[in-house]
Amino acid sequence: MTGTAGQLRVPIQFLEEQQLPLPPTNEQQRIVDAVDSFLSRLDAAVANLTRVQAKLKAYRASVLKAAIEGRLVPTEAEIARQERRDYEPAQVLLDGILKERRRRWEEEELARLKKAGKTPKDGKWKAKYEEPAPPDTSKLPELPEGWCWTNLGQLKEFSLYGPRFSSDDYTDDGILVLRTSDISEGGRVNLATPPRLKLAPEEYEKYAALRGDLLITRTGSLGTLAVLDDDVRAIPGAYLIQYRLATPLTVVWYCFYFLKSPSAQADLIGNGKGVGRPNLNAPTIEGLPLPLPPIAEQGRIIDEIQRLVSVSDEVSVTAEGNAHRAVRLRQSVLKWAFEGKLVDQDPGDDPAEKILASIEAERAITLTIKKSRDRKAKAVS
Repeated sequence: MTGTAGQLRVPIQFLEEQQLPLPPTNEQQRIVDAVDSFLSRLDAAVANLTRVQAKLKAYRASVLKAAIEGRLVPTEAEIARQERRDYEPAQVLLDGILKERRRRWEEEELARLKKAGKTPKDGKWKAKYEEPAPPDTSKLPELPEGWCWTNLGQLKEFSLYGPRFSSDDYTDDGILVLRTSDISEGGRVNLATPPRLKLAPEEYEKYAALRGDLLITRTGSLGTLAVLDDDVRAIPGAYLIQYRLATPLTVVWYCFYFLKSPSAQADLIGNGKGVGRPNLNAPTIEGLPLPLPPIAEQGRIIDEIQRLVSVSDEVSVTAEGNAHRAVRLRQSVLKWAFEGKLVDQDPGDDPAEKILASIEAERAITLTIKKSRDRKAKAVS
């Protein structure tokens, strides 16, 4: 191709000089019919595979929707009644999380005061602990028995915007800088792709991401999130918000699946502000009402989600592999066609040389007629 970017063209001379393997006319028709037949079937197969992928996406969404509505597995209340035993409702879990959240705050505040050579006076803290605001439940739907409403603001120990560094600061070794592009659809972080950065120990300690931290995209690809599931030296990138929850790891994964559900995804994406690269802030994310089941039920929900999603992933991988095979097969069909291997040859067909001779004769006649018309037009003028 020649020309500048955006205006590239294939030269006519190039096309005219290409060598073509020419079969007899009758064989050409058989080739065309066979190619049309094969490619139309491949097109139908690819269309079916595309529908399969779309249905799998809808299936995963329906699994998550059922999960956060208490319809995916039997509730803890139902099982407890069947087994004639008591159970711990989610409110007890939430109360414990809020208590643990305050304990950690007091522990950190005490360490800070001791470092400054101070102590709390008369059992009172100099800094005021801010109790996280619960969600407004006045317009929220009724939850399954044993569940309660909460939000990330109540569950978090802290949240942190990822620091911004220039790509010029990246090095061949050092601390991993986790980005949205390193996060898979399943919420795992690909540790082979993040860039690295050299950080002073105190700076790394300030931003360090630990196993179990929730990473949520705040700029660009809103709705993309992950749970860090590895013990690595890493920090969140500039487009991520890091959440450390004051909860067991089970609750972290439940929160992840809640945020991947259709309703939460719609809220995350819909609350993005800005043109071109929408942005989310931590208060918006932390204010989303989150339906919290009892901890035992959360474990069953997570197990069932992972089981069902893994089955759909296997089907998806198979469908994607077949789609790639269809592309290769399309090329193979055309290759066989122009190598004379797609249809049978018939010795009774007129040879291709006869076609060329007829074409040359027709061109000669056309050229003679054109010259005659040009001479007459010139004479008239």
